[in-house]
Amino acid sequence: MVGHHRPSHGRRLDVVRVMSRKVDTVQRPLVKQLEAHGATFQSTAAVGRGCPDGFVGFLGITDPVEFKSGACAAKRKSKTADMQAEWRRKWRGSMCWVITSWPDCERMLESMRRRARLNGAWEAA
Repeated sequence: MVGHHRPSHGRRLDVVRVMSRKVDTVQRPLVKQLEAHGATFQSTAAVGRGCPDGFVGFLGITDPVEFKSGACAAKRKSKTADMQAEWRRKWRGSMCWVITSWPDCERMLESMRRRARLNGAWEAA
């Protein structure tokens, strides 16, 4: 978002405001649990424009992740939600997980573990 500011001497300056992206309340505790299970997380919240909240890396596999607060996930219909759905539709990489709870994380980690075994990326998976 660009605003304009006129200092007292008349010149116009462009002021760029960096808006912090809202992080769903479930994200922080779930990321801590993922990390406790050996996964890593890279936030992409600052990117916006429908990009997922971040990427989870586990056993050589990387998946995009969108965190949603449980009850709100089903109800939320907004421009942001539309952009997220569009991003997921166009994405040609691995599936974007929509995570609302720890059981969702467990399913994602198990999927990543299976793919790591198939790829031979992790012998003991």
